[in-house]
Amino acid sequence: MLALILLSLASPNLQQMIDRAESGATIDVPAGEHFVQLVISRPLTLRGAGAAKTILRADRPGSIISVTASSGTVRIEKLAVKGANTSNGGAIDHRAAAELILEDIDLFENESTDGAGLFIASSAPLVVLRRVFSHHNQAQLGAGAVLKAKRVIVENCTVAHNRGKNTPGLVAIADELELKEVAFSANITHDGRSQHTQLICRQSGCSVLLDRVTFDGAILLGDRGEKIPRVTAKNTTWPLGQ
Repeated sequence: MLALILLSLASPNLQQMIDRAESGATIDVPAGEHFVQLVISRPLTLRGAGAAKTILRADRPGSIISVTASSGTVRIEKLAVKGANTSNGGAIDHRAAAELILEDIDLFENESTDGAGLFIASSAPLVVLRRVFSHHNQAQLGAGAVLKAKRVIVENCTVAHNRGKNTPGLVAIADELELKEVAFSANITHDGRSQHTQLICRQSGCSVLLDRVTFDGAILLGDRGEKIPRVTAKNTTWPLGQ
Protein backbone atom coordinates (compact mmCIF):
# COMPACT_ATOMS: atom_id res chain seq x y z
CA MET A 1 0.00 0.00 0.00
CA LEU A 2 1.36 3.42 -0.96
CA ALA A 3 2.09 5.78 1.89
CA LEU A 4 0.15 8.97 2.52
CA ILE A 5 2.23 11.52 4.41
CA LEU A 6 0.61 14.59 5.94
CA LEU A 7 2.84 17.57 6.60
CA SER A 8 1.60 19.29 9.74
CA LEU A 9 2.76 22.20 11.84
CA ALA A 10 4.40 19.65 14.12
CA SER A 11 6.59 18.39 11.25
CA PRO A 12 7.32 21.49 9.16
CA ASN A 13 10.36 20.29 7.16
CA LEU A 14 8.89 19.39 3.81
CA GLN A 15 12.23 18.43 2.28
CA GLN A 16 12.81 15.85 5.00
CA MET A 17 9.36 14.38 4.32
CA ILE A 18 10.22 14.09 0.64
CA ASP A 19 13.62 12.51 1.35
CA ARG A 20 12.09 9.92 3.68
CA ALA A 21 9.16 9.04 1.45
CA GLU A 22 8.98 5.77 -0.43
CA SER A 23 8.62 5.79 -4.19
CA GLY A 24 4.97 6.26 -5.07
CA ALA A 25 4.09 8.00 -1.80
CA THR A 26 1.74 10.98 -1.59
CA ILE A 27 2.80 13.97 0.51
CA ASP A 28 -0.05 16.29 1.50
CA VAL A 29 1.00 19.87 2.16
CA PRO A 30 -1.49 21.88 4.25
CA ALA A 31 -2.82 25.33 3.51
CA GLY A 32 -0.54 28.26 4.20
CA GLU A 33 2.65 29.84 2.85
CA HIS A 34 5.70 27.60 2.92
CA PHE A 35 9.13 29.14 2.27
CA VAL A 36 11.04 26.28 0.69
CA GLN A 37 13.38 25.09 -2.03
CA LEU A 38 12.61 21.46 -2.73
CA VAL A 39 14.33 18.64 -4.58
CA ILE A 40 12.19 15.68 -5.65
CA SER A 41 14.54 12.79 -6.42
CA ARG A 42 12.06 9.91 -6.62
CA PRO A 43 8.62 9.29 -8.13
CA LEU A 44 5.92 10.59 -5.77
CA THR A 45 2.96 12.95 -5.51
CA LEU A 46 3.23 16.37 -3.88
CA ARG A 47 -0.29 17.62 -3.18
CA GLY A 48 -1.48 20.90 -1.70
CA ALA A 49 -4.88 21.92 -0.37
CA GLY A 50 -5.63 24.01 -3.47
CA ALA A 51 -3.71 26.64 -5.41
CA ALA A 52 -5.45 29.43 -3.51
CA LYS A 53 -4.57 27.87 -0.16
CA THR A 54 -1.16 26.19 -0.39
CA ILE A 55 1.58 28.54 -1.62
CA LEU A 56 5.24 27.57 -1.98
CA ARG A 57 7.61 30.53 -1.99
CA ALA A 58 11.37 30.78 -2.36
CA ASP A 59 13.41 31.39 0.75
CA ARG A 60 16.50 32.32 -1.32
CA PRO A 61 17.46 32.70 -5.02
CA GLY A 62 16.88 29.59 -7.13
CA SER A 63 14.08 27.30 -8.23
CA ILE A 64 11.35 26.43 -5.73
CA ILE A 65 10.84 22.84 -6.91
CA SER A 66 13.59 20.91 -8.72
CA VAL A 67 12.67 17.48 -10.07
CA THR A 68 15.66 15.15 -10.38
CA ALA A 69 13.88 11.76 -10.42
CA SER A 70 15.29 9.57 -13.19
CA SER A 71 12.33 7.21 -13.59
CA GLY A 72 8.65 6.76 -12.80
CA THR A 73 6.17 9.62 -12.53
CA VAL A 74 6.31 12.76 -10.40
CA ARG A 75 2.97 14.48 -9.79
CA ILE A 76 2.59 17.99 -8.37
CA GLU A 77 -0.98 19.03 -7.62
CA LYS A 78 -3.18 21.72 -6.10
CA LEU A 79 -0.69 24.38 -5.07
CA ALA A 80 0.82 27.70 -6.10
CA VAL A 81 4.49 28.42 -6.74
CA LYS A 82 5.40 32.08 -6.34
CA GLY A 83 8.35 34.42 -6.21
CA ALA A 84 11.27 32.38 -7.55
CA ASN A 85 14.25 34.39 -8.77
CA THR A 86 16.81 32.32 -10.62
CA SER A 87 19.35 32.89 -13.36
CA ASN A 88 19.03 29.33 -14.66
CA GLY A 89 15.72 27.46 -14.66
CA GLY A 90 12.16 28.05 -13.59
CA ALA A 91 10.09 28.11 -10.42
CA ILE A 92 9.46 24.43 -11.19
CA ASP A 93 12.57 22.97 -12.83
CA HIS A 94 12.82 19.49 -14.38
CA ARG A 95 15.89 18.20 -16.21
CA ALA A 96 15.74 14.46 -15.52
CA ALA A 97 13.98 11.51 -17.16
CA ALA A 98 10.88 10.96 -14.98
CA GLU A 99 7.45 11.72 -16.36
CA LEU A 100 6.00 14.91 -14.89
CA ILE A 101 2.31 15.66 -14.37
CA LEU A 102 1.20 19.06 -13.09
CA GLU A 103 -2.46 19.58 -12.18
CA ASP A 104 -4.23 22.60 -10.66
CA ILE A 105 -1.05 24.65 -10.37
CA ASP A 106 -0.69 28.44 -10.17
CA LEU A 107 2.72 29.80 -11.29
CA PHE A 108 3.10 33.52 -10.77
CA GLU A 109 5.53 36.36 -10.11
CA ASN A 110 8.60 34.27 -10.91
CA GLU A 111 11.72 35.60 -12.67
CA SER A 112 14.44 33.82 -14.65
CA THR A 113 16.42 33.97 -17.88
CA ASP A 114 14.37 31.15 -19.49
CA GLY A 115 11.08 29.54 -18.48
CA ALA A 116 10.40 31.57 -15.36
CA GLY A 117 7.18 29.81 -14.45
CA LEU A 118 8.16 26.33 -15.63
CA PHE A 119 11.42 25.11 -17.15
CA ILE A 120 11.56 21.54 -18.46
CA ALA A 121 14.62 20.39 -20.38
CA SER A 122 14.39 16.66 -19.89
CA SER A 123 14.46 13.33 -21.69
CA ALA A 124 11.09 12.47 -20.16
CA PRO A 125 8.73 10.48 -22.40
CA LEU A 126 5.75 12.53 -21.21
CA VAL A 127 5.01 15.89 -19.61
CA VAL A 128 1.39 16.81 -18.84
CA LEU A 129 -0.01 20.16 -17.70
CA ARG A 130 -3.68 20.30 -16.67
CA ARG A 131 -5.36 23.39 -15.30
CA VAL A 132 -2.09 25.26 -14.95
CA PHE A 133 -2.25 29.07 -14.75
CA SER A 134 1.10 30.65 -15.58
CA HIS A 135 0.94 34.42 -15.20
CA HIS A 136 2.88 37.56 -14.29
CA ASN A 137 6.26 35.87 -14.78
CA GLN A 138 9.33 37.50 -16.35
CA ALA A 139 12.09 35.91 -18.45
CA GLN A 140 14.18 36.44 -21.56
CA LEU A 141 12.62 33.43 -23.33
CA GLY A 142 9.40 31.56 -22.59
CA ALA A 143 8.36 33.52 -19.52
CA GLY A 144 5.25 31.38 -19.12
CA ALA A 145 7.00 28.06 -19.72
CA VAL A 146 9.77 26.28 -21.60
CA LEU A 147 8.79 22.66 -22.23
CA LYS A 148 11.19 20.07 -23.65
CA ALA A 149 10.18 16.40 -23.61
CA LYS A 150 9.29 13.70 -26.13
CA ARG A 151 5.56 14.28 -25.72
CA VAL A 152 3.98 17.39 -24.18
CA ILE A 153 0.27 17.66 -23.40
CA VAL A 154 -1.18 20.99 -22.23
CA GLU A 155 -4.89 20.94 -21.30
CA ASN A 156 -7.24 23.55 -19.84
CA CYS A 157 -4.39 25.96 -19.16
CA THR A 158 -3.92 29.72 -19.28
CA VAL A 159 -0.70 31.58 -20.15
CA ALA A 160 -1.31 35.25 -19.45
CA HIS A 161 0.29 38.56 -18.45
CA ASN A 162 3.84 37.23 -18.74
CA ARG A 163 6.70 39.43 -19.89
CA GLY A 164 9.69 38.32 -21.98
CA LYS A 165 12.37 39.68 -24.27
CA ASN A 166 11.04 38.02 -27.44
CA THR A 167 8.72 35.14 -26.48
CA PRO A 168 6.69 36.03 -23.40
CA GLY A 169 4.38 33.02 -23.73
CA LEU A 170 5.43 29.39 -24.19
CA VAL A 171 8.34 27.63 -25.92
CA ALA A 172 7.97 23.92 -26.73
CA ILE A 173 10.59 21.44 -27.98
CA ALA A 174 8.90 18.08 -28.47
CA ASP A 175 8.21 15.29 -30.93
CA GLU A 176 4.50 15.54 -30.10
CA LEU A 177 2.80 18.69 -28.82
CA GLU A 178 -0.89 18.78 -27.89
CA LEU A 179 -2.64 21.95 -26.73
CA LYS A 180 -6.30 21.56 -25.80
CA GLU A 181 -8.41 24.40 -24.40
CA VAL A 182 -5.44 26.69 -23.85
CA ALA A 183 -5.69 30.49 -23.74
CA PHE A 184 -2.80 32.87 -24.46
CA SER A 185 -3.60 36.39 -23.35
CA ALA A 186 -1.78 39.69 -22.69
CA ASN A 187 1.73 38.25 -22.80
CA ILE A 188 4.00 41.14 -23.73
CA THR A 189 7.63 41.89 -24.45
CA HIS A 190 9.80 44.01 -22.22
CA ASP A 191 9.19 46.99 -24.48
CA GLY A 192 5.43 46.58 -24.06
CA ARG A 193 4.48 45.01 -27.41
CA SER A 194 1.44 42.82 -26.84
CA GLN A 195 1.24 41.22 -30.30
CA HIS A 196 4.58 39.42 -30.09
CA THR A 197 5.15 35.66 -30.28
CA GLN A 198 2.97 33.75 -27.83
CA LEU A 199 3.96 30.21 -28.80
CA ILE A 200 7.11 28.80 -30.40
CA CYS A 201 7.55 25.15 -31.32
CA ARG A 202 11.22 24.67 -32.10
CA GLN A 203 11.23 21.02 -33.13
CA SER A 204 11.14 20.51 -36.89
CA GLY A 205 8.97 17.53 -37.80
CA CYS A 206 6.98 17.79 -34.61
CA SER A 207 3.36 16.68 -34.65
CA VAL A 208 1.25 19.57 -33.36
CA LEU A 209 -2.40 19.50 -32.29
CA LEU A 210 -4.14 22.80 -31.51
CA ASP A 211 -7.65 22.19 -30.23
CA ARG A 212 -9.70 25.10 -28.89
CA VAL A 213 -6.64 27.32 -28.48
CA THR A 214 -6.88 31.11 -28.47
CA PHE A 215 -4.06 33.56 -29.10
CA ASP A 216 -3.75 37.33 -29.09
CA GLY A 217 -0.29 37.34 -30.69
CA ALA A 218 1.81 35.50 -33.25
CA ILE A 219 3.01 31.91 -33.16
CA LEU A 220 6.02 30.27 -34.82
CA LEU A 221 5.86 26.62 -35.83
CA GLY A 222 9.23 25.06 -36.69
CA ASP A 223 12.84 25.57 -35.72
CA ARG A 224 14.17 28.93 -36.91
CA GLY A 225 11.05 29.56 -38.92
CA GLU A 226 10.87 26.22 -40.72
CA LYS A 227 7.25 25.13 -41.11
CA ILE A 228 6.10 21.94 -39.42
CA PRO A 229 4.29 19.64 -41.85
CA ARG A 230 2.05 17.88 -39.31
CA VAL A 231 -0.27 20.49 -37.81
CA THR A 232 -3.88 19.84 -36.88
CA ALA A 233 -5.97 22.82 -35.78
CA LYS A 234 -9.50 22.44 -34.43
CA ASN A 235 -11.66 25.36 -33.29
CA THR A 236 -8.54 27.46 -32.93
CA THR A 237 -8.28 31.20 -33.42
CA TRP A 238 -5.24 31.64 -35.64
CA PRO A 239 -3.11 34.67 -34.80
CA LEU A 240 -1.16 37.01 -36.99
CA GLY A 241 2.17 35.68 -38.23
CA GLN A 242 1.43 31.96 -37.99
